[in-house]
Amino acid sequence: MTNRVPVEITEKAVIEINKIRTAHNISVNHGLRLGVRSGGCCGVSYLLGFEEKAKQEDIIYETGGISIFIDPVSSDYLAGAQLDFRESEMGSGFVFNNVNQEHSPSANGCSSGSCETC
Repeated sequence: MTNRVPVEITEKAVIEINKIRTAHNISVNHGLRLGVRSGGCCGVSYLLGFEEKAKQEDIIYETGGISIFIDPVSSDYLAGAQLDFRESEMGSGFVFNNVNQEHSPSANGCSSGSCETC
């Protein structure tokens, strides 16, 4: 594991991640993959899901008892971001706050520095 922590995960997000893990009988040995792909409101879409094993090139760290896997390209986009869980009258879900604006053009509608997962 590395000491580099590109994404902070809030306590509320950790609680929700563990609820999902329990509800779907996902082993505690599985890590949480965070990543990006082209598209979405910020020029990228944000991804998260459980995986059994990290890839050799992944950045791996642990927070709140959860192993986190991030590929190097996604790490550049997610550096300094925060994963949170929000609940509102409109619904609930995970959001990435303070995404790296250098890689997320404001011309695509994300000038606030906060992008919700799609």
